[in-house]
Amino acid sequence: MSGKADCQRYNPIPIWDPWIRIFHWSLAVSVIFMLLTGWIGLERSQLFRCFHDDIGQVIAALVIFRILWGLIGSSNVRLSALFQNPLTAAHHLRGLLYQRNVQQERGHNAAGSWAVLLMLALLGFQAASGYLISDTDNGDVTGPLFYTYSIDSELPSFIHGLTRGELSDWLLELHFRNADILTTLAVVHVVMVFLYLILVKQNLIGPMVTGKMRWKSTSAAPDLRLSSTLRGFVLAIVVISFVGWVGDWHKGKFLKGALTMCVSEESEFDF
Repeated sequence: MSGKADCQRYNPIPIWDPWIRIFHWSLAVSVIFMLLTGWIGLERSQLFRCFHDDIGQVIAALVIFRILWGLIGSSNVRLSALFQNPLTAAHHLRGLLYQRNVQQERGHNAAGSWAVLLMLALLGFQAASGYLISDTDNGDVTGPLFYTYSIDSELPSFIHGLTRGELSDWLLELHFRNADILTTLAVVHVVMVFLYLILVKQNLIGPMVTGKMRWKSTSAAPDLRLSSTLRGFVLAIVVISFVGWVGDWHKGKFLKGALTMCVSEESEFDF
């Protein structure tokens, strides 16, 4: 066992499969774009009017993919691996911030696991609510299902007196508030990444780029079962097909705003 551990200390070992890395960076770029255009540009942003709905659907696809990949993907990205003891998460953060000493993990640590779950939940709500709302005050951005479900008829009896249009307005307000929470969580995430690098010399960015990490512990790294690339490819096709069907991409609605209003009618972007 000691020979295996010594070998791992001098040779990078696999940690993140290609699909979790594609998911991570695609989600990061998409969320940054949405937050910048949504809160900095808002009604003045041509990028917001043209792409907000489309990138929102991309985020929906990414969240669905991540949840399903958490069921059939590599062992260290399974959803079951994310639900860790909250006390273990608190102990981990205490070790990071006060003791400046945390164990290296071949996957998400206890605190990071809960951060992933929280981010998926918030992004899932943001994407789902985006399908059902229409924001006429900020560039007339309308979700793909707004005209299907947000009509003026009343909802089922268990929500008596509330029309679908009123529900859309309510969801729009929550959409804005949730965006504030997501902004805060994104900032905390970036800060924590640099705290790991500064306080305990753990580089979390490199492994998410290369898929490998240098194991520094004297004990052997935990076993890891990487899922096949083909399985991820098939899942990606299924998810994209589903999201595209819901969003009527086959009718040319995906990026339609960009191809019509933003390209045909405007000569340049006003961020």
